[in-house]
Amino acid sequence: KVFYGCSNLKKVTLPNNENFKQISSYLFQNCTSLNEINIPESVTSIKSYAYENTGFTEITIPNNVLQGDVKTAIINNFFI
Repeated sequence: KVFYGCSNLKKVTLPNNENFKQISSYLFQNCTSLNEINIPESVTSIKSYAYENTGFTEITIPNNVLQGDVKTAIINNFFI
C-alpha cells in the first residue's frame, strides 16, 4: 500500500525493466486524483484492487498481463 490514499497523486510513470513485473494489491487504491499511468511491457501481473477508487476514465493494459489478473485488479467505476 505504498501509495494508498495519496489523493494528490495525479500521474505515475513505472520503470520498464526486467525486475519490475508486478503491480501489487491496493498499490494505488484511493488515489482519487490519479488519472494517468504508464504500465510498462515488463509488467506481467496486476493484483487485486490495485487501482480501486482512482480518477481513471481509461487505462491501457499491456498484452502480456495475464487476463485473470486484469479482471480482479482493475476494480473501479468503469472496470468490472
